[in-house]
Amino acid sequence: MDNLLNPGGRTVIALAVDACRSVALDISSADGGHFLSSM
Repeated sequence: MDNLLNPGGRTVIALAVDACRSVALDISSADGGHFLSSM
């Protein structure tokens, strides 16, 4: 949990979240939006 208190750790987490969002948007676009609506 120390990484959550470390600005560098927060940056890594933020980048990971952004990457997940980008992938989710790509999947939903290819799937016609069914992916996000099923979450």
